[in-house]
Amino acid sequence: MKPKAQDIELDQAQPGMILAEDVKDGRTVLLPKGSVLSAPQLSSLARRGVAQLRVECPAVPPTSEEIEAARQRLAHIFRRVGDDDLSRALQGALLNFRSGAPK
Repeated sequence: MKPKAQDIELDQAQPGMILAEDVKDGRTVLLPKGSVLSAPQLSSLARRGVAQLRVECPAVPPTSEEIEAARQRLAHIFRRVGDDDLSRALQGALLNFRSGAPK
């Protein structure tokens, strides 16, 4: 599950948030994408006049209803495939992907 990104005002940023893109001052990278923000970094960005940041939004895991809907959809798609090991493995991998299971 790929995290989504959101633009926020600097005063809304909290320590622990993760940058979704580099914070630049012209061509100079102040903080690279993927940095976990700290209170001192936020203060430094404020002093440098940075007004907005693009941060990652936490991924929201699917509900049990969404997982069940994915399971039913995959069962429908695979209904004529047969019950061999490879088909079951592929169906299981697809369900894991749809439910956001870790790799």
